[in-house]
Amino acid sequence: MHGFVGQPVILVNLVRQLPDWFPGTGFKKTAREWARTLNQAVEAPYEYVKSQMVRSVNHMYFVVIDSS
Repeated sequence: MHGFVGQPVILVNLVRQLPDWFPGTGFKKTAREWARTLNQAVEAPYEYVKSQMVRSVNHMYFVVIDSS
C-alpha cells in the first residue's frame, strides 16, 4: 500500500498531457468550460464592486477574499 501513494499523481499528470483529440478525453473540454464558468462567477461580482467604487457610487459592498 505504501507504494500506491504517488500513483494517482502520476496518473493525473499523464492524463493532463493527453491531446484533446485523443479518445476518451472529452472531460477536458468540460473541465475548461466549468473553469471558465467558475472564474466568471468569482470575478463578475468583484469587477462590479470595483467599477462602482471607481464611479464613487455610495453603497455598502462586501467583498470577501479568502486566501485559504
